[in-house]
Amino acid sequence: MNNTFDLQRFGLLLSKHTRENARTYLLSIVVLAAILCSFLTFITYSSGGYLGPHLQATFYLVFKILAGAMFTSVVFSGYGDKKKSIPLLTLPVSNLERYFVGWIYSFVIFQVLYTMCFFLVDFAVLSIANLSSAEKNEVVNIITIEDSKFYPGLIIFTFIHSVFFLGAIFFRKLHFIKTGFIFFGAVLGIILLNAPLLKIIFGEKVLFSPPFDSIRIMEGENGIALHPAPGTEMIPWILVGVMSLILWTSAYFKLKEKEV
Repeated sequence: MNNTFDLQRFGLLLSKHTRENARTYLLSIVVLAAILCSFLTFITYSSGGYLGPHLQATFYLVFKILAGAMFTSVVFSGYGDKKKSIPLLTLPVSNLERYFVGWIYSFVIFQVLYTMCFFLVDFAVLSIANLSSAEKNEVVNIITIEDSKFYPGLIIFTFIHSVFFLGAIFFRKLHFIKTGFIFFGAVLGIILLNAPLLKIIFGEKVLFSPPFDSIRIMEGENGIALHPAPGTEMIPWILVGVMSLILWTSAYFKLKEKEV
């Protein structure tokens, strides 16, 4: 039997994890559905009974990222508790199999269940709103909608997942809070450092520009926007994907450190 990864052993571990956590996951879905229903209902009726497709897509992406980060941050919580970690680490499975169980649940299964939950709630809320709304609502297609943010949103979710996935195994307690504090602190640091760095390069004429975006320079009373060269727009997204792979790999080796 392969000591690194055995498909049958992995299947048994995945089944064991599902049985032991099914009730917790089911309750989490119910809570998520209740939160989504509350927000969507409030926004729909605040806007006269109409919820536009772009607003639906925005809600979908924002809640997926937030809920995904919270769920991912506790996927390895048992390894931070000495009483729980001993039986987990002495189970006759490999670290790679443990890793993939956590990864599949937090990245693949979460997105499937979240998407199903969101659209069921969205359909129910909009169907009720259509009973009295003059302008009829339609459930958004997040992939084909004009100016769709689905794929950029998926890349962002992937990166956020990799950050909180590493944090879930790196910290023993308060995984979500500690990981979020470090992550948003790093993002804020990049934004704050970006402005003085641009001034050093371009002088005082440069206006504030977000990192990895176009640069705006004032020349007299005229503004000049420097855009990335054609064909280079995908480079930041590729770098985000590479960073995600690095963080996922780091999480695996951090999990191996907990071997007994």
